[in-house]
Amino acid sequence: EQRRALEAIWKAVEEGKNLVAIVRGKPGTGKTVVALPLLARALQRGKRAAYSIGSKAMNQVLRAKLGKSKHLIKYNLNFHNPQNPPLDLLVVDEAHRLRAMTGGFNSKVQERQPEVDALIKSAGVVVFFLDDHQSVRSDEVGSTALIQKAAEKMGRSWRIFDLEAQFRCGGDTQYLEWVDWLLGYGPKPSTPPSSVRIRLVGSPEELEAGMRKALEEGKTARIVAGFCWPWSDPMPDGSLVPDVKIGSWK
Repeated sequence: EQRRALEAIWKAVEEGKNLVAIVRGKPGTGKTVVALPLLARALQRGKRAAYSIGSKAMNQVLRAKLGKSKHLIKYNLNFHNPQNPPLDLLVVDEAHRLRAMTGGFNSKVQERQPEVDALIKSAGVVVFFLDDHQSVRSDEVGSTALIQKAAEKMGRSWRIFDLEAQFRCGGDTQYLEWVDWLLGYGPKPSTPPSSVRIRLVGSPEELEAGMRKALEEGKTARIVAGFCWPWSDPMPDGSLVPDVKIGSWK
């Protein structure tokens, strides 16, 4: 699946075609594993190319890994003005994190436009890698439908590639099917995963007590939280602010 997507997209780059490619897949299906070799091949063949992502964390990780080539890693907001001339290839990773409009708070962008439009205008071949079931913040609007509609409005041909082979979770498709059903994204699987147990607790205090008991028994345990709360910077002494507050628990 990865090879088929890469070769088809590369053919469009090589032939100088205009194409909006949408590469879809769940976490662990290797979207970034297709994105980076595509970028590398374009650069090796003398094409003008860049990699764009909205996530600050992923952007910084890639810049740290690429060293002298870190200038190739951009933020989506860097493309608020179309490239002139357009790039041969623009790879947009985590495209489910697209914002509705360019610019934003404290932005110097004078003329706002849909972020997806600005990205499509920036290259002959634009590749959006996304998972339609992922989102992090409430103002992120990226989806297959949004990208298709924008491509059609701009007279650009588009094509979808689906990645389904799983490289995480031990490749356990039963577990993934079960999670999809649990979150409302798929039908109920015929058998539950045998290696996973889910327990629903009535309070954060009960959750923490269970975690501490696990630690006392020599197991590993961790509490995680999403972007449902504001995140503060660490205190001057390095300690963290208890941003997550549920009743009297924090």
